[in-house]
Amino acid sequence: MLSKKTIEAIAKMVKVDASDLEAKIKAEGDQDIELPELKVFTIDEFDSRLRNEKSSSYEEGKVAGEEMKVKKMKESKGYDFEGKNFEALLKHHEEKIKKESGTEPSKRIKELETDIENLNKVHKNKIEELMTANNGLNSKYMQAINSNALLSIMPDKTAIDKSDIITLFNANYKVENDESGKMVIKDNMGNVLKDQTTANPLELKQVFNEFLSEKNYILGNPGRGAGNELGSGHGTPKDLDAFNAQMEKESISSTSPEYRDKYAEWRKSLKEATEA
Repeated sequence: MLSKKTIEAIAKMVKVDASDLEAKIKAEGDQDIELPELKVFTIDEFDSRLRNEKSSSYEEGKVAGEEMKVKKMKESKGYDFEGKNFEALLKHHEEKIKKESGTEPSKRIKELETDIENLNKVHKNKIEELMTANNGLNSKYMQAINSNALLSIMPDKTAIDKSDIITLFNANYKVENDESGKMVIKDNMGNVLKDQTTANPLELKQVFNEFLSEKNYILGNPGRGAGNELGSGHGTPKDLDAFNAQMEKESISSTSPEYRDKYAEWRKSLKEATEA
């Protein structure tokens, strides 16, 4: 005979009353017990079902949470559209923005682009002005340095004014700094004057002294090509008007190198006559 404990376990399993089950077992003859409809699972089947139920519950909760958030957004923004998920919300929001803005955004963008372009032009012009001013200052600075350098190596006694000599020298030569910052002298064609033996750039003092000697600008130095270069049969002009008139008769342009040489020679003659 089954123990009471076993009977209670069976009764619990098949969902019947334990005392009724025990009485039926002890009774003689065939006995019936009304059993409820049951589904029996193995442990593996039960674990699998449990996992599926949990996954299904998660997805359902996720959808419900999304629908709740979308509903709150619809209420706060006053949106009215079909759909309960974020995709529907974003689509409605995008359509609303497009409808409200129309063509205005592109127009505003063009206005901003025009403003930026105008600002860039103003800045560019300002930069160019500053660069021009800076280049002008650099030019004046270099001119002052060059003039001081020429004055420092110029003889005390000259045939014409020292400022005129500097002007005439600068008309024939350019004193600049190379990429390394070293002073170089160039001719009017932009060629750096170099020593024919060593190919080193000539120093300013050498070029300037040769210029003074060649043009006979040093008093007491006959130089090369000394003599009256104003032309034979002419007296020394007494003033600039007379000098220019003489140059015009000789068809010498006031912008030519020959004019500058004649002018320097005339000034020299005047100075010598004054000091005599």
